[in-house]
Amino acid sequence: KVIDLFAGCGGLSLGFEASGYETIGYEMVPSAVETYNRNMRGHCHETMLTVGQKYPEADIVIGGPPCQPFSVRGKQQGMNDARDGFPIFIDAVKRLQPKVFMFENVRNLAFSHKWYLDMIIDELRKLNYLVEWRCLNAVNFGVPQNRERIIVVGHRSRFRFPSMEAHKVTVGEAIGDTMNEVIEGCHEAIVTKQQWDHVQKLIDQRPAIM
Repeated sequence: KVIDLFAGCGGLSLGFEASGYETIGYEMVPSAVETYNRNMRGHCHETMLTVGQKYPEADIVIGGPPCQPFSVRGKQQGMNDARDGFPIFIDAVKRLQPKVFMFENVRNLAFSHKWYLDMIIDELRKLNYLVEWRCLNAVNFGVPQNRERIIVVGHRSRFRFPSMEAHKVTVGEAIGDTMNEVIEGCHEAIVTKQQWDHVQKLIDQRPAIM
């Protein structure tokens, strides 16, 4: 059984479910919870997580604590940002004592906020875990996207990160067979109403071709 904290729409849970695990998610954004519950086998609870949250027993704890406090696109207030979810994640690991835990976050956590990452890892090691981390890029593992993330894994036995794949998958290889298909109303499935309205506004503002 896997508990997914700050689960979003279920990106991490999807990988674990694909490997045969039962997942239980916790997320505060209603639309993300709805997406998770429509598409995943496990159930996601709509709740704002706090230190002391009660969880069922689990073998694995995973999560993606909010990245806004550490992202280069944000104010980078780190642990002083009210959205910092690492105290909640550490508390869950401390009380559940899972066999394995894993969390991901933005690359900048290991750079501008390296001291905080070190502190997080130190607190988790005090719980008698072997903790290992790497900055991995999704493009090296079969995903047609340059997406770097810090991956931190805690365990009490043995673990090794997967080897990078020699071939990088292109967008054309991944979805080329559908790129030229036109499905009526498909924009409603891939962008929000606000995004679509913005696109229409840009189209309306195009200068006329003389």
